[in-house]
Amino acid sequence: MRSIYFYLIILAVFDIFILTLFLIYTKKIRKILKGKQASDLEDIIFQIDKLVKLNISETKTIQENIKDIELKLKKSIRGVGLVRFRAFNDVGGDQSFSLTLLDADLNGVIISSIYSREGVRVYSKLIEAGKSKHNLSNEEIESVKIAIKNLESEK
Repeated sequence: MRSIYFYLIILAVFDIFILTLFLIYTKKIRKILKGKQASDLEDIIFQIDKLVKLNISETKTIQENIKDIELKLKKSIRGVGLVRFRAFNDVGGDQSFSLTLLDADLNGVIISSIYSREGVRVYSKLIEAGKSKHNLSNEEIESVKIAIKNLESEK
């Protein structure tokens, strides 16, 4: 008999504890919902849902734009090499030059200018995958090496 009273007392204490928690949370919920109607809360939830969907859509657009920019950037001039030199002993200064312009795939062009007393000559040679089908001078080879080095240091 005595154990039944013990369990009833424990049950009563537990009931009081549960009732207290219920009252505390009911008070908090009333404070949150004070002045609000269910339709107001529903409108807020729909607005939040609309904003989330808009953010997802904008994020997808931004990701697509980034991919396009990365593709364009890969094809842009990213490696530059310049070598100035004196082509002829009777002409002063390093007025001649070889300029290499490369993209990320090592495709591009070498532009060489040879300065002499009689005039200036300009040549161009295509570069594909870091190589040229044409014979390159030492200065042109050096400008390609510089362009590749500059491109690699960018990474």
